[in-house]
Amino acid sequence: PFISRFAPTMIALMENQMGKFLPADVKNLAYAQGLFVHDEFQRYGISEYLSDVSDNFVIEHGCNYVANITVTDASTEMSEKRGFKTLFHIPNDQIYVHGALKFKDLWDKNKGWSANLKKLY
Repeated sequence: PFISRFAPTMIALMENQMGKFLPADVKNLAYAQGLFVHDEFQRYGISEYLSDVSDNFVIEHGCNYVANITVTDASTEMSEKRGFKTLFHIPNDQIYVHGALKFKDLWDKNKGWSANLKKLY
């Protein structure tokens, strides 16, 4: 099962490594984190609308790229659909803590953690 208290450690690890993969033309980088839409309100374009508002906001504040970290297959697919490209990916079957596989038998069958980047302009 998913160990939620380990997730912040993984996110910090991903964030700390992200800078190594950024292109040279990054002026200001925005970071998108934690967009969730309740099940009852999915498929109404809410997440796309909020993402558009967020992109416009960070552009107005001088950011030319936005980064995110995706864990679920659905969030990875949504990021790809919105133009994000994967910087790097850490498969779940390669994450061990004290010799034990950390993520296995996950309810959503996700395959790992992806750091993603999108050029805004």
